[in-house]
Amino acid sequence: MYKELAEAVDQFLADLTPQFLEEEIWKLLRTSPEIDGGIDAYRLVRYFLKKPDLNDAQTGWAYHRIKPVFTKLFEGIPSLYYFTGE
Repeated sequence: MYKELAEAVDQFLADLTPQFLEEEIWKLLRTSPEIDGGIDAYRLVRYFLKKPDLNDAQTGWAYHRIKPVFTKLFEGIPSLYYFTGE
């Protein structure tokens, strides 16, 4: 499973652009079940990888590979704020 997941992460990151990220985040924010309007990191990973059935361990594994790119790209999108919780 992790080989396939690694391939999905690599493909997502290869195709990711700031414009795509911003557009998709705004779509998710409009449908966010969170009261504060935020989006959980695991929801982002499952959404972007198109794998809603990932368990928490798999999602966390993928998130740690995606997080550095998210952090960098969000810095260039002034309309969004990326809170890492750290």
